[in-house]
Amino acid sequence: VYSFGMVLLEVVTADNAGGGNGGGGGDGEEDETMGRVKIGMLCTAEAPEERPRMAQVLAMMGEFM
Repeated sequence: VYSFGMVLLEVVTADNAGGGNGGGGGDGEEDETMGRVKIGMLCTAEAPEERPRMAQVLAMMGEFM
């Protein structure tokens, strides 16, 4: 889960640095990005017992995508 969170945060960072998918974007795109950031932060919590299980991560991803 930790590694997944790191990759997710890298993807979000790269998308934002490159202007996303063509710029523009709307509130929906911003909500999706913030959802990814929150999930990435949860997955990379310092204490392993505070990190969600992968099934929980997938459920959260379904809410934002």
